[in-house]
Amino acid sequence: GKVQRGTIKRCQHLQQHSANHSLSTNTMMTKCMALLTLSLLGVTYGQPVVGHRRPGRPPSSAILASVPDTGFSCEQQEFPGYFADTADEAGCQVFHICQFDGRQDSFLCPNGTIFNQQYFVCDWWFNVDCAASQQFFGLNAEIGKIPEDAAASFRSDVVAPSQQYGAPQQRQSAPAPPPTPSQFYNSPNRL
Repeated sequence: GKVQRGTIKRCQHLQQHSANHSLSTNTMMTKCMALLTLSLLGVTYGQPVVGHRRPGRPPSSAILASVPDTGFSCEQQEFPGYFADTADEAGCQVFHICQFDGRQDSFLCPNGTIFNQQYFVCDWWFNVDCAASQQFFGLNAEIGKIPEDAAASFRSDVVAPSQQYGAPQQRQSAPAPPPTPSQFYNSPNRL
């Protein structure tokens, strides 16, 4: 698009400049390729990451100074665990840890990040769909469980090293005494 056309014009200017100042064609082509590559990278990384949102300035809900009172209650949750607060004033920057004993601890993700309910981490705001967070609340039931396929993959033939190699051998004789310094050095020279 527009960026590439500007880059091509710069390359044409560089080509004219190289003819006037005896830059080699190879040097000119290298510079043009570098400019074009950088412009393409800029366009690629400037595209939206999720839907229509793009990296840059986060929404105001992702820049909180303290945990707002949103009415979130652990008593309303089926499982203990980690929960993104999807209330408008929290915007998932707030998350709550619901303990087994019913205690609720609330936290803020750092500014520019919001709680990713799918992975239980604070993530860049443009990587998370806060509105979809509640569909992942059930993942809390899986915390601490070993997946069946992982449990089956544990090897049953794994044994302690002493079982595999036998008991350590006992020495038959006492170890040799350590050498004395005189064994390493000649006697001093006396003049």
